[in-house]
Amino acid sequence: MTEKQRKNKKTPAKEAVKFVKSELPKELRKQYGNYIVRINDEGIKISAVSAVWSMEISIINPNFSLLAPLFQEENYNDYLESFFTMNYLLGNMIIDKEFMEGFAKLYNERIDRLNDGNNNQSEEGS
Repeated sequence: MTEKQRKNKKTPAKEAVKFVKSELPKELRKQYGNYIVRINDEGIKISAVSAVWSMEISIINPNFSLLAPLFQEENYNDYLESFFTMNYLLGNMIIDKEFMEGFAKLYNERIDRLNDGNNNQSEEGS
């Protein structure tokens, strides 16, 4: 691969940067319930209004390009607030082995659903 091809190759990080620069204001700041969200050209920062908790999603994280467009759509507000709440709860609790096993099972089921969706899309496109 030549240097020019490498620079022009689409990657999730490059697509995320393109999205932020073209679709979002210089910095987007919104409040969802007890959470404040800031999105800029470095990523997404979510913090509790009380400032006792925060998390960041870097622009190079593949989840950035999935989440960032949702902040532009009002119909995703409930989903986003639930997403923040789940991260807050998981980040602030001491979990036991049974919980971790159950969570891992749910995670694997989610991955299977995503894979099934991708397989169905591939079959429909054929």
